[in-house]
Amino acid sequence: MNALILAMVISNSNMIVGGQGYCVFEFTLRDDAGGYSDVQIELEPQFDPDNTATARTTLDNVVINVAKPGRKGKKVGGETDCNVTGFRVVQGSGSYKGQTIDLLDAGELKAGSGDLPIAIGGN
Repeated sequence: MNALILAMVISNSNMIVGGQGYCVFEFTLRDDAGGYSDVQIELEPQFDPDNTATARTTLDNVVINVAKPGRKGKKVGGETDCNVTGFRVVQGSGSYKGQTIDLLDAGELKAGSGDLPIAIGGN
């Protein structure tokens, strides 16, 4: 299978303040190649454990699922602490022409511009 260079783009497009220090972060996932389905992205919140709105020193990863992102993109939300400073994608997969693709290993995911920075892979 030939790689589809930078086929998926993820960005943080909005934040909605909830209660008790939690916010819903809205992400837009766009499929520039137009062929991915069943996409799952796991994001690790980046934060200062001494400065959380929820008083928690550890935060769960945010997992988003999109059945068909499409070229226009789909918006999906994930909830975490309001004081996060960004996110890091730690895992991503999707189905393309019947095959499951690890989006990070294949280099198929990049970060778009948005309200908060999103890093792809790494530590």
